[in-house]
Amino acid sequence: MTSKFSVVPTRETSLVWTVTPSHVRAALIEVDSGKALRMIRRYERPRGEKMVWEFLDNLRHIPVILSLDSALAYTAIVPLAVRLQNDARKDRLEFQGAVREIVNRGNLETRPLAAKALGVEDLDAVLFDARVMNLKMDGVDIAGWPQLAGKKLTGTVHLMFTTRDLFEELHTLRHSRKELFITEDSKAAMAVLAHEGKPPFRMLYADPGRSEFVVLDPHHNPIFRKVPFAWSSPLSMLREEWKVSEPVARAILTDAEHGGLSAAAARLLDKMREQSRESFDRALQKSKFRGPVYLRGTDVLPFRLPYTHEGTEVRPYPFEEIWSTLGFEGVIDPSPENLALLLPHFEYYYHRGDPAHHRALTRQIHWIAT
Repeated sequence: MTSKFSVVPTRETSLVWTVTPSHVRAALIEVDSGKALRMIRRYERPRGEKMVWEFLDNLRHIPVILSLDSALAYTAIVPLAVRLQNDARKDRLEFQGAVREIVNRGNLETRPLAAKALGVEDLDAVLFDARVMNLKMDGVDIAGWPQLAGKKLTGTVHLMFTTRDLFEELHTLRHSRKELFITEDSKAAMAVLAHEGKPPFRMLYADPGRSEFVVLDPHHNPIFRKVPFAWSSPLSMLREEWKVSEPVARAILTDAEHGGLSAAAARLLDKMREQSRESFDRALQKSKFRGPVYLRGTDVLPFRLPYTHEGTEVRPYPFEEIWSTLGFEGVIDPSPENLALLLPHFEYYYHRGDPAHHRALTRQIHWIAT
């Protein structure tokens, strides 16, 4: 499959910034003309500490890609369609009016859903970002702001909400006048998949204490949605029954993999894994999803991937295939921390098209949204 991804023929650097409930992580990502990609100057600190943005002054001309963990953001994707009259002024006004209507309606209709998902009051769910993506003119992909030479302009408007506390925490970065691309971790992972195959796409996040399906289906309303996935992992069961911390539970499961436990303890863990697998199968059946499901996360599974159950095949997130398709050079460890930095970077490159057009369109959408 031929990818639409292309890099400009010079060395480029961008700063990817990820925010999770517990940590803030960042890395400078450098891509040269031969598609050699390097992650340099890593940064990490706990969320409890105040975010420091002063160093951005030393990176004045480097675009910033900000990705929020799915627990901190709620994204609604709304279809956009504008009939054109081949009158530049009227068509531009029609486009602006269509986007403004979607943003205003989203603020009214989507805010309560975002507040519920984020666990805050309605007034504390704040529209953090709005942008048009996947623009097509008469069904053909276009990059950035078009010349409006055609009959129908289509695309999607992405509305991202976050909590008021985090909105204020990120205020300095949001108004730093830098080129800023904002996304949500799960949406970035789906956006990359969408350029490598045909939807619908289903991804399962399996993290300790939080598991959910993320679904991207342009033929469904809503297009992008999250579905709870309730199951008991071996890690959570071991912590609950043996009253141990997560690091200790992980160490016990690792020892079990290498035969480091007594026969009695190994039998108990085997029984626990079987119960965990049964709970996973029940959750799959309840979802009624069929076909491939891509898995991300750091929880411990009671089986090896790929895993099939009644028409559903759980697969690893296909990072190696994506990396190969994009033609990058070098070796990157696809750890959860690295994927959280790389996937937003890939979505940014897919979206931006001509950088000048990208910036002009993004400024216009942000002006409409305010």
